Amino acid sequence: ASNDTLAVALRLLRNRDYFVEELRRALARRGCPQDEIEYSIEVCRKRRYLDDFKLARDIAHRVDFKKHYGPARIEAELRKRFADDAAVSRAIRGLKPESETVVYAVADLRRKGVLTPSQIGRRLAARGFSEEAIRSALDELVRD
Repeated sequence: ASNDTLAVALRLLRNRDYFVEELRRALARRGCPQDEIEYSIEVCRKRRYLDDFKLARDIAHRVDFKKHYGPARIEAELRKRFADDAAVSRAIRGLKPESETVVYAVADLRRKGVLTPSQIGRRLAARGFSEEAIRSALDELVRD
């Protein structure tokens, strides 16, 4: 029977990557027995189909480069998918400095026509940048 649960797990993993806890919940939702879920997770881990560290890092980098989100927003995205604490903190530590990302985020917003400092500040906050990073980015804008 644990083969059934493993088969379901492998089918899910063929379509996209999962965090361990995310996969655990997906299997539970499908009515798989708890002990079979744990067994299947172990098998998938051993085969390196599950790797919270790598997945968290990949997502963090993708969101950083494509969307120019700040660390708080990236952390929220990872937590929403049940990445574990160690994977989240390692992924966030691996990002380029917030002071660099915020420059890209500002350029992004200006291209989209968001121009007033207060609008830019609010959007940067929504993207997960710290007050300090936002303040320095707005200081740059004023100096330009």
